[in-house]
Amino acid sequence: MKRAGIAAALLFAAAAQAEDAAQVFERVHGSVVTIETRDERGEPESQGSGVVIASEQVVTNCHVVEDAETIQAIQRGKSSKASLLRRDAPRDLCLLNVPGLQAPPALLRPRGELRVGEAVYAVGNPLGLELSVSAGLVSALPAAGEPHVYTNASLSPGSSGGGLFDAAGRLVGITTAIFHYGQNFNLALPADWVRELPQRGVPATPPPPTPSPEPDWANAARALSIAGDGSGLQALTQRWIDSHPRAALAYVFRADALANQGRLDDALANVRRAIELDPALAIAQSSQVNLKLRLGRLADARALARRAIALTHEQDFYPWLLLGDAEARDNRPDEALAAYTRSMRLYPGNPEIWRRLGLIHAQQKQLDKAEHALRVALRLKSGDAEAQRALAQVQLQRGNRTGAADLLGAGVAAEPGSAAAWELLGHAEFQRNRLGEAEAAWRRALELDPKLAGVWASLGTLQAQLGRPADAETSLKQAVHMRPDLPGTWSNLAIVQTQQNRFTEAEASWAEATRHTPSDFKAWAGLGQLRERRLDYRGAVEAYAQTVRLAPDNSDAWAAQAQAQMHSGQKRDAKASAMRALTLNAKNASALYTLSSVHGLDGELAQSLTYIERALEVDPGVPNYWSNKGYTLLKMERPEDAVPAFETAIRLQPDFANAWINLGEARLKQGQLGPAIQTLRRGIELAPRAVDARLFLAEAFERSGQDAAAKLQLEQAVRLAPRHTGVLRKLIGVYARLGNAAGEAAVWRQLEKTDPASARALRAERASQPVKCRPPFQCHSSATTQVRPNTP
Repeated sequence: MKRAGIAAALLFAAAAQAEDAAQVFERVHGSVVTIETRDERGEPESQGSGVVIASEQVVTNCHVVEDAETIQAIQRGKSSKASLLRRDAPRDLCLLNVPGLQAPPALLRPRGELRVGEAVYAVGNPLGLELSVSAGLVSALPAAGEPHVYTNASLSPGSSGGGLFDAAGRLVGITTAIFHYGQNFNLALPADWVRELPQRGVPATPPPPTPSPEPDWANAARALSIAGDGSGLQALTQRWIDSHPRAALAYVFRADALANQGRLDDALANVRRAIELDPALAIAQSSQVNLKLRLGRLADARALARRAIALTHEQDFYPWLLLGDAEARDNRPDEALAAYTRSMRLYPGNPEIWRRLGLIHAQQKQLDKAEHALRVALRLKSGDAEAQRALAQVQLQRGNRTGAADLLGAGVAAEPGSAAAWELLGHAEFQRNRLGEAEAAWRRALELDPKLAGVWASLGTLQAQLGRPADAETSLKQAVHMRPDLPGTWSNLAIVQTQQNRFTEAEASWAEATRHTPSDFKAWAGLGQLRERRLDYRGAVEAYAQTVRLAPDNSDAWAAQAQAQMHSGQKRDAKASAMRALTLNAKNASALYTLSSVHGLDGELAQSLTYIERALEVDPGVPNYWSNKGYTLLKMERPEDAVPAFETAIRLQPDFANAWINLGEARLKQGQLGPAIQTLRRGIELAPRAVDARLFLAEAFERSGQDAAAKLQLEQAVRLAPRHTGVLRKLIGVYARLGNAAGEAAVWRQLEKTDPASARALRAERASQPVKCRPPFQCHSSATTQVRPNTP
């Protein structure tokens, strides 16, 4: 029974000790880390433990980290790089710096407070396992020699640098050595030494840097070029050139970086330097060809491509490819096809070559060959958006619109997250005239990638076609904001702004179109037309001058310039331009119309009539031509012939105000006062500010005895044109007949102020001819004060 009681007591003590160890471990394990070191090859070298004693600072045994290439502190699975701060070699204690380490520092307890037999607990990373705890007692505290702490707490390899804690979780020592000749008799360095380490430790001397190996310049540059990292590539090539000033390939890669920034001339200078250093460097020769192509110097590019082909003994595919590009851009499809075919035979696995072959075959309407080449390109590079678009276009040309849409629809189904696939589908649907489906596809593409400037431009064009100019303007503005040089987009923006009568903004857009693409004939023509519409005829002449410079054999360009010159008063130049247009096309109706107008302005009415009749033979459906003919006949005093011409113009364009007004004048000259009044009233409804219409209507009212109605028209005309002499003279007569002396006197003053000579002439005329009045008014002649009876 006695032995059983002792055994029970021992079991109880062991259980209590285990419970204490668990509590201590829970309290301190956050302050203990695993230390791992690696050699220069990155291979694991040794492992130990460490204790956090301050923010981002860990203490461990020096023998744990000695000669380590790298040191890592691991806490709760997270590894942080550590570096040696101080070393106290005689005591085998080292202080590490661990940036970013988040751990509570351990509290230190002096050795002088310890008692032999006191419970202590070792916490560390034995045998490379997770942190563990072992319980024991303070076995000895020798008074002589080094003031170590001896304990029977179990230690294993990997415990070095760990912590020895008391029952309150305070650090009393750093576990250091295992005495194999004594069972459970191990050594710990006192916490006092830990406290003294920052003062006693010698600052760590960093090892001399290992010379870095020579960079693999070419592969590094190639990787940056493929990644499109222009700034990184430029920096790398500058270091490369600084290290090796005669490295020709470095200049080629730097040219690549500069070209991607749009600095083509600087890029060309670098390529030339590469060729100077190594004339046999084929990639430099090809790079020079590519830059010449981008600069539009096609003849130079062709010659240099042939030189590169000879240099590579006709065995390099790339110069042949570039030669094909030069021939294609110079509109020499047969020569381009031959070059691309040679390039393909040298490198049949290149999708770019097959795509170019497909495009050339499509251009030559060889649709079977085009489809074959494009399908090969897509097999080699399934995501080639340009090849897929070209294949869809070929399908459309072959009349297989459904097949094209199905082809692209399958691409969308396979890649629903591909903006390029949706963009292509939109183009196919647009070609099928399925505009709603096209808009939906393009909107989906923009949801996936809002930076697709080309899709914004296509969407804007579609919205304009659907009669939604405001939406179209928003989309097109987005496109030019992203890519100001996108062909045709500024022009389309100008068109939709014109549709909304926003002429100032439209003119600015046309100007941007001509600035970004100064060789775009249509942009200059659009600018000229808008300026004509704004009555800026001199500005229109300037714009049309660019159209005839760009297209000197275009009859319509010369005709448009002639019309603008006529309106700006440049009659001689207008005649010359119109005659140039007729030399190019004898049936240019616009030029004939302009010549008719110019001869009419010069009073050469017979010639004017001849030219306008020739214009009507070419195009009898233009209202302006009929109106011009009628006006010429009217000036020739042939109102009976003019009337049918004006009536035809009105039938063609019922809201043609000038035709209505001229028809009213013709009927007035025929003495048809009732029809004249009706016709002129319609003209004024269409053009309320037309002063001449009100003058003719007032004359018709006068001649039909309706002076009051004439007065109303003339008063309105005076408000529109207060300095118009003809209106003022006629209003004076009407006021006189109506006996409105005050009104007559006011208009006299206005006429004398506006045109004194005309006022004097009118007074002389009235002095020689008595004024006729209508009852019940009495009138006074300016020549006599005698009261005359009213004359019917």
